[in-house]
Amino acid sequence: MQQLLTKGKILFGGVIGFFGEDDMDRVLSHGPAPTSVTEAPEQDAMTLEAVELEFALGAIDVLTEGFDAALAKAAERVGGEVLFNMPALDTSEAQRIGAIAISGQPQDQVIFVTLRNDGTTLSLALHR
Repeated sequence: MQQLLTKGKILFGGVIGFFGEDDMDRVLSHGPAPTSVTEAPEQDAMTLEAVELEFALGAIDVLTEGFDAALAKAAERVGGEVLFNMPALDTSEAQRIGAIAISGQPQDQVIFVTLRNDGTTLSLALHR
């Protein structure tokens, strides 16, 4: 599988967006494989656990499985735990938001996963 990493954007499998602590949007999507690869700046570096979760979510069809099942399956695949899954009430851009806790070294992490209004796009935000 090929992927494109361009200033924090990764293109791969399903449609997933990732918002880092720098609020840079990282989106995963199906389509032809890109031909060029560019390194992301150091400030855009994602943790291994966040990348694993991103790939786990990319392997799940959210439209078919549902957001709740997608969170649970992705958390299980990365050894994490779903903390919550609730409606996203304070925004017009998302339907639901969930959080997954992942044990990691040197510290544990909480990653927020948002289901956008289109029902297929997921955004990830790392809490550090």
